[in-house]
Amino acid sequence: MIRFPVVTPIFPAILPACLAAACLAIAGCEPAPAPQPRAQPAAHGHADHADHAGHDHASPAADAGHKHPETLAAGLTELETTWAEVKSALAAGEHEKADDRVHMVGHLLEDLEGLLAKAKPAADAEAAGKKALEEIFSCFDTLDVAVHEGPEAIKKVDVESLGGRIGEAVKSLKEIAR
Repeated sequence: MIRFPVVTPIFPAILPACLAAACLAIAGCEPAPAPQPRAQPAAHGHADHADHAGHDHASPAADAGHKHPETLAAGLTELETTWAEVKSALAAGEHEKADDRVHMVGHLLEDLEGLLAKAKPAADAEAAGKKALEEIFSCFDTLDVAVHEGPEAIKKVDVESLGGRIGEAVKSLKEIAR
């Protein structure tokens, strides 16, 4: 009778550790190199984004070169202008342009959040400002989802109602910006 060696219970526990050690030995265990600073692309205005299908809005480069407002009031003016552009693009059926502008608002809201903190309003005003920014974000998020779902989803969005909510939130933020 032939006897096979008995595999001890410790063998299955050691095997993964041995494989991991072998992989590290083959690949090397050197620390990752320090990140190199990236060259900034040339500055460009918001109007030159009309045709950029596939533009990566989530990457840091997506925001590079955009002018950032220096005051809360300037940021709110830019928000109102961008909202008008979104409404116009949606009315004209230019969904890609509307999508671009909606994403621009995402970057602008980040700026506004920092500018609100920089304005150092009273605690109750800061809370109201944060609530207003959340409301604006919610409105533009609704638009973003609809634009990505397509024309039928966009038709279901009550743009006038969103506009009213955005207007009230901007009004609240303008009180803080004074």
